[in-house]
Amino acid sequence: MREPGPDSSFRAMVTPQHRRTRVPIALSTVAALAAALIAFPLTSPPAASALVSAGTVAASAAAGAVAAGAPSDAELARDALRTDLSRERLYFAMTDRFADGDPSNNRGGLSGDRLTTGFDPADKGFYQGGDLAGLIGKLDYIKGLGSTAIWLTPSFKNRPVQGTGANASAGYHGYWITDFTRIDPHLGTNAQMKSLVKEAHKRGMKVFFDIITNHTADLIDYAEKTYGYRGKAAYPYVDASGRAFDDRDYALRDDFPKVTAESFPYTPVVTAPSKVPSWLNDPTMYHNRGDSTFSGESSEYGDFSGLDDLWTERPEVVKGMTDIYRTWVRETGIDGFRIDTAKHVNMEFWQRFAPALHGYAAKLGNDRFFMFGEVYSSDPAFESRYTTTGTLDATLDFGFQEAARSYASGGDAASLGRLYAADDYFTDADSNASSLPTFLGNHDMGRIGYFLEQDDPSADDATLLARDRLAHQLMYLTRGQPVVYYGDEQGFTGGGGDKDARQPMFASKTADYLDDDLIGTTATHATANFVTTHPLYTSIAELARLRDRYPALADGAQIVRLASGNVFAFSRIAAKERVEFVVALNNGAAAKTVQIPTYSPGASFTQVYGPQVDGRVQRLTGAADGTLAVTVPPLSAVVYRADKALAAPAGAPEISLTLPGEALRGTAADGRVAISAEVPGDGFAQVTFAVKAGDAPWRVLGTDDAPNGHIYRIFHDLTGVPEGTPLTYKAVVKDAAGRYAGATATATAGPEPAEEEPGAVKRDHLVVHYKRESGDYDGWGLHAWGDIDQTVEWGSPVAFEGEDAFGRFAWLKLKPGATEVGLITHRGDTKDQGDRMVDPARTGEVWLVEGRPDVYASRAAAEGYATIHYRRPDGAYAGWGLHLWGDALADGAGTEWGAPRPPDGTDAFGPFWRVPLKNADAPLNYIIHKGDTKDPGPDQSFVPAGQPEAYVNSGGTAIHGSAAAARNVAVLHYHRADGDYDGWGLHFWGDASGSVEWGDPLKPAGTDAFGVYFEVPLKQDAKTLGWIIHKGDQKDQQADQALDLGVTGHEVWKLSGVDGYLLPQPAATGADADLAKATAQWIDRDTVAWKGKVAAANHYALAYSPKGDIAYEKGDLTGDVHLIRLMSGALSDAQKAAWPHLAAYGALKVDPRDAGLVRDALRGQVVAIERGPSGALLTATGVQIPGVLDDLYAGAAEVPLGPTGRGGLAVWAPTAQKVELALYDGPSADRRTVHRMRRDDATGVWSIDGPASWRGRYYTYLVTVYAPAAGKIVTNEVTDPYSLSVSAGSGRSQIVDLDDRSLRPEGWTGLKKPPAVRQDRASIYELHVRDFSASDATVPAAERGTYKAFTETGSAGMTELRSLAKDGLTHVHLLPAFDFATVPDRKADRTEPGCDLAALPPDSDRQQACVAETAAKDSFNWGYDPLHYTVPEGSYATDPDRRIKEFREMVAGLNGAGLRVVMDVVYNHTHAAGQDPTSVLDRVVPGYYHRLMDDGTVATSTCCANTAPEHAMMGRLVVDSIVTWAKEYKVDGFRFDLMGHHPKANILAVRKALDTLTPEKDGVDGKSIMLYGEGWNFGEVADGARFEQATQANMAGTGIGTFSDRLRDAVRGGTPFDADPGVRGFGSGLGDEPGDRLAHYEDLVKLGLAGNLRDFTFTGSSGKPVKGSEVDYNGSPAGYAATPGDTVTYVDAHDNETLFDALAYKLPKDTPMADRVRMQSLSLATVLLGQGTAFVHAGSERLRSKSLDRNSYDSGDWFNRLLWDCRQGNGFGGGLPPAKDNEARWPYARPLLADPALRPDCAAIGSARARFGEFLRIRYSSPAFSLGSAAEIGRRVSFPPSGAPGVIVMRIDATGVDPANKAIYVVFNATGKTAAPTVPALKGARVALHPVQAASDDPVVRQASADPATGTLTVPARTVAVFTETP
Repeated sequence: MREPGPDSSFRAMVTPQHRRTRVPIALSTVAALAAALIAFPLTSPPAASALVSAGTVAASAAAGAVAAGAPSDAELARDALRTDLSRERLYFAMTDRFADGDPSNNRGGLSGDRLTTGFDPADKGFYQGGDLAGLIGKLDYIKGLGSTAIWLTPSFKNRPVQGTGANASAGYHGYWITDFTRIDPHLGTNAQMKSLVKEAHKRGMKVFFDIITNHTADLIDYAEKTYGYRGKAAYPYVDASGRAFDDRDYALRDDFPKVTAESFPYTPVVTAPSKVPSWLNDPTMYHNRGDSTFSGESSEYGDFSGLDDLWTERPEVVKGMTDIYRTWVRETGIDGFRIDTAKHVNMEFWQRFAPALHGYAAKLGNDRFFMFGEVYSSDPAFESRYTTTGTLDATLDFGFQEAARSYASGGDAASLGRLYAADDYFTDADSNASSLPTFLGNHDMGRIGYFLEQDDPSADDATLLARDRLAHQLMYLTRGQPVVYYGDEQGFTGGGGDKDARQPMFASKTADYLDDDLIGTTATHATANFVTTHPLYTSIAELARLRDRYPALADGAQIVRLASGNVFAFSRIAAKERVEFVVALNNGAAAKTVQIPTYSPGASFTQVYGPQVDGRVQRLTGAADGTLAVTVPPLSAVVYRADKALAAPAGAPEISLTLPGEALRGTAADGRVAISAEVPGDGFAQVTFAVKAGDAPWRVLGTDDAPNGHIYRIFHDLTGVPEGTPLTYKAVVKDAAGRYAGATATATAGPEPAEEEPGAVKRDHLVVHYKRESGDYDGWGLHAWGDIDQTVEWGSPVAFEGEDAFGRFAWLKLKPGATEVGLITHRGDTKDQGDRMVDPARTGEVWLVEGRPDVYASRAAAEGYATIHYRRPDGAYAGWGLHLWGDALADGAGTEWGAPRPPDGTDAFGPFWRVPLKNADAPLNYIIHKGDTKDPGPDQSFVPAGQPEAYVNSGGTAIHGSAAAARNVAVLHYHRADGDYDGWGLHFWGDASGSVEWGDPLKPAGTDAFGVYFEVPLKQDAKTLGWIIHKGDQKDQQADQALDLGVTGHEVWKLSGVDGYLLPQPAATGADADLAKATAQWIDRDTVAWKGKVAAANHYALAYSPKGDIAYEKGDLTGDVHLIRLMSGALSDAQKAAWPHLAAYGALKVDPRDAGLVRDALRGQVVAIERGPSGALLTATGVQIPGVLDDLYAGAAEVPLGPTGRGGLAVWAPTAQKVELALYDGPSADRRTVHRMRRDDATGVWSIDGPASWRGRYYTYLVTVYAPAAGKIVTNEVTDPYSLSVSAGSGRSQIVDLDDRSLRPEGWTGLKKPPAVRQDRASIYELHVRDFSASDATVPAAERGTYKAFTETGSAGMTELRSLAKDGLTHVHLLPAFDFATVPDRKADRTEPGCDLAALPPDSDRQQACVAETAAKDSFNWGYDPLHYTVPEGSYATDPDRRIKEFREMVAGLNGAGLRVVMDVVYNHTHAAGQDPTSVLDRVVPGYYHRLMDDGTVATSTCCANTAPEHAMMGRLVVDSIVTWAKEYKVDGFRFDLMGHHPKANILAVRKALDTLTPEKDGVDGKSIMLYGEGWNFGEVADGARFEQATQANMAGTGIGTFSDRLRDAVRGGTPFDADPGVRGFGSGLGDEPGDRLAHYEDLVKLGLAGNLRDFTFTGSSGKPVKGSEVDYNGSPAGYAATPGDTVTYVDAHDNETLFDALAYKLPKDTPMADRVRMQSLSLATVLLGQGTAFVHAGSERLRSKSLDRNSYDSGDWFNRLLWDCRQGNGFGGGLPPAKDNEARWPYARPLLADPALRPDCAAIGSARARFGEFLRIRYSSPAFSLGSAAEIGRRVSFPPSGAPGVIVMRIDATGVDPANKAIYVVFNATGKTAAPTVPALKGARVALHPVQAASDDPVVRQASADPATGTLTVPARTVAVFTETP
């Protein structure tokens, strides 16, 4: 018992160690913190008081500087803690190897061979027969050694044998447990264990079980059949819902996430459910992360060589283990546990497990229950955490073992001094270093005898015995509880660790043991070795008796006195007796006399232990200064005891308290801070420390009785103490006389350690590489300044000491957070370039080259090349070369396959290529090949900036970054500042091939300028290498080192004593994390296409959040992250074909375990992530999901959508979390009801069945969905993509039945249509609904610009349309008339220009300015801004609520005028995407309906947000919408805007759907419906990049027409995109400028007249036959059509300038108006008189002008006027065209617009109209103008030579086609002169001017004539004349 102090009631509040109930300090909640702070209260909370500031505070001897309310010095002062379990002496026995007391159990009750029973006494890896009965029989032997406790290796039932073949081994050691409730039958029974404890207790001995809490036998396999460790960062746990979580966040909590067998990095498979208790058979109770690398995170999470590692963070596991071991405590009366692999278990486990076992044992009457853990580390700062924080009683003292072994072998005693100087790390309120079990060797590392032999192989037995005895003396005489490993007392040595250290005490049959030497005896292992007279046995027994006689030698204070050279000396003082013992040991071969300081000046000391001189006990007297002269014999220890207690010091004690700062906080790894006190004087003292944190009571931190000099120290753990908490510390010294002094100091709790950003780089050095071509670095150095933590003088530059393949390098120590360092390379005053500045935050390495000022960020950039090395085992390199391509290459460095690059040289590895670079940051692509034989086969690629060299082993796909990696070795370069490498070697373990012993480390493989380097051969597929550089027992660094080969590489450079590696420097780039982009593409339920290469070493996953809250912060993702794990894969040929633009992408496959999460993931935010081998986030990007949606929800294609009848509605929204129907009372009423819709999980369709009464009601959908554009979950109120009607303004959809009588005009059901015509025979008039009547005064004002105008049969416009129809026109093409976004529906909401536009000058810019002011709100837009695809545009109705009926009336009006109706449809884009209010599709299914670029942005090549008809449901929407227009609105044809942006398959699907419509079933003949479109090939889909497009060439032969730009450009001249609009063509004046361009244009015109057929053959301008496909058009074949119906021929349309305006630019300025009219007519004639579909822009027949506006889409009514009254002109001279698209051409336009001669009068307009009508009538006068097939055209159409440039003669053979004509000749004279081409075939023929022209009112054309005598056709200038040859 401790003596009571002045306030024993206060002392009772401190819980003794053996009754501890403390709460661990490492807590995070305020409540938990508060509980922790009051665990050891001193008094009630004192009143607040002001204390002295932080720093050093001196105290008076009398009372000290006591803060108000603080405990008094007397209350606080105490003796250092000693418990009853600080004096034990343990004997560690391996039961199977100790004594065989019962041979009947040797086979464990099993029958069979050794692989079944595990018994084979001849094999050191199998059971050999020892058992509990043998132990019981030898208890007296153990007792005789002086042992007070027995520690047994694990005794529970083990798996008898694990492994196969040579790797087979038995569980004799006890660490492969299958049944935690039974003693292993090989060892005995539960009853025998109970008996053993009972018998030991009878002898006064305790028994400690060796227990395991973190692993079991290996009965769990992985389905993946791979076992490498998978880290948490790269492979996080996922709960049953896929949510990723860090188990440490939930450690031991009741809300630990629910998991399944699919929640782990590996899929666990239980091979045999035979573990007991049964919960151990649940695979989810294990970490399942693969094999431990014994470093980093894996040390707590990995399987130990396959043993199943328990998930100790789970509350079920700690409860299960607690229950197991409580049972053994109860059933056996065991005294405590040695806990195996304690450091490999999370701290939270110990914080619950240890108190639970302590408390339980105490309830059973054992309040001294003791638990010590195996924490394999010699770092006391680390070891001590398991006692101070983990609440274990003690840890095995590995630090002692290391230092003791070194000292016993002759090492410097300084290592012991360093060891004990750190004892205060273990000191807290209820434990300290006095309880640490100390040991010299064990069953894992080896025996002390082995170490001694290893350290001095030449030593004789006497020397070894002396050193062995010395080692035990050191262990027994120093603090701690000594452990003797069985057999050490008999001189066992062994051949190493593990099996070689497990010899039996009984006679052995194992050959490996029989040849072992034993120290101190001639015995061998052939006989039993229980010899109680063995010198070591007797020596140890003597030491035990000495400790019993003098307890101060067991647990008295230990004050180190000398620790240098051979002598280690210290004092031991028991606090109660206060008698000083002086202990000295000498490991030298000669006696040493030393002066040892003491606390006992002048005292007499009597020898109580050690060799006696002359057989007499030595008595010594201390000097006045307290020193004691002691002679220590060689290899011996002596102990002297003072003859009296310590005298009272002369003066009262003093103390000063020092804090490390004003704001205190530990590190993230260790929350403790050092609190120090200094006590002057030379007497024995003890210092107690206490703290008051905030308002919590005072708490004792601990008492230190072993100062380092005059410094006493404690460590305070501030984990969980909130920042800013006031901290008051008090230290009280108690001297040898029991007097006190105290000191206080204050501080505050500092900020919590900043969490290191994942992937963040802490950079201590900047490495500067330097290359001199001469190789002369002598005298050259580096001057540096800026953020460096060293001073560099000009005269003493930093030397380039390092050496690598580039040249030399120097390194600079950086200040924390360094961002700017200046550099100069120089020798003396000779500089190589000037100042250079470097930002170390961006890069830790830079490269400099002699003579260049550049600072290079990579070696490859500095050298300008990358090197590829190649090695073949056969050495046959002839013919092998390098094929190269890619953006990295310098110009000209790429190769042709047949001419590979030969090697540039050969080195030790093999041939190499130095590849010149242009961009080191781009991929370098290569193939090593010989002819067509590739090695290894696939394309290879690497980025030189990150890897300047590539090492390739023949046949291997790996591209190694170093020769070391290619050779499969680890190379460690080592630099010592002192340059002394003698004796330093490398100890290593882990994935090395082979091993080394500590006493015989790996020697350096060589030297270089840096220092020495070591080479370690590696196992195949090696992942990590553990290592220590040491010299004897002196380590370069105390902590074990680890090399992660996947992260750091195979070659590293290490500075002595400095953490981490100098090289390679970690990259500073953070993660490429832009969640606003989406570069990954999820193309089907199984496959994610990854942009770039999938790195084998990296890990990939889809992170998703149902909450949509994933964000990137501080280097990693935050939010409610769930995971779908991805595995490396490859795109199949079918996938590459379906997604050709992704063919070069890497492929990732959804882990089958997570397949069930796919649908859930798609209803939230999805992010694709890439993590490096260490788990650092490398890439995070959004994911494009259309492909997977199409795959998962393919069935949706057949489900009705939109209004489904009666009041039913359905919408496809597969990614929505919820969809509701908002039903409104009216189009603008606020009142609504909300109705939940049902989701069909199979299709993703949400539906609701409403009553018929809902018909006519307005509605929206409330779609709750993740919107990438918003970056969160939103609820979008959105209209129906399948809307059939909408409110004015398009804000609400309307439930309508299009069959409703109120929506049908009179006669609609029986509407009679004009006869259908074959597509190639059709002529189309392109008309804008508003243009048609907006300027027509004959239309009632309210109907102008509306559908209704088409019902005004007497209007000028309708009169003209009927006239055109009479002339032969077949179709009116209406520009977009679906609901578009850019014109307000109601006239009242529009704003028209307020200027008098007509009154302004014709060349003024004021008109366009005035129009531009109201353009966004006026009545005009072309309408290419789709909002609702299947709803008529509201602004074209007299009332938007009547839009459906009036649209139908328009169709009926046009049909009644003899014209069929074509609708311009724009499914290739929408007006908006994302969260724009006018975005419909993207707010229903975000990211689906639009085509996304490779970065996830919406493609806009169409001018707007491109849609993606290649996606199934967008393609379906196109088809469904077209069918609705055809059926419900009786539209006769469809023109597809930018059809080349559609897949060909989509347009063919439209055709197929229309062809199924019949008059009987559907009221329309779908086969008569015409389809054509713009087949342009451009944008992101160009050249089939994503699918087979509906382009000109691809649509050939489908019967679906495409516009031909070939004839257009040839006739007009140039292209629509020319900067100079004056470039002329065949129809614009080039006819008078003969040359190659004209000749080529004539070829294009001829081809166009023949339907632009690809196989049409004619005589080209070269004079030779040429096929259409052979004629060039801007680098492409001009001829592309397969049939004439494939071609839509035109010379103007709504796009670009009207034909009149184009001619105004192009024709000579002085061209008379009459000639302009003739050229307009000639140009139109090329359209009307050619084969194929004729297409004309409305008004071109009457010289329509838009005042030179080339893009009038938003130019208002003014610039788009279509004037039926010629007196109003043609629109020319309406002012300068709008600046937005025309300003660059204003210099050309202004003089033209000002010229009154260019404004046509009625005569000119009338003439143009007349000529147009004539050409129409001629077209339809003969079937010859529409021959219908390519074969007929090829046979009948020809172009006789005209004999004159600018003149084209076309002959059509009409025989058998046109009964009235034998042939028809058309002469196009585009020149300014009369043409008279002679056609020999016409000699003698009956030829005449076509009757239509013969009757023309054009006197010029009537001048055309034919001369049968010569075959000459005479045609006036600028005239088209048609001649008929009759039979």
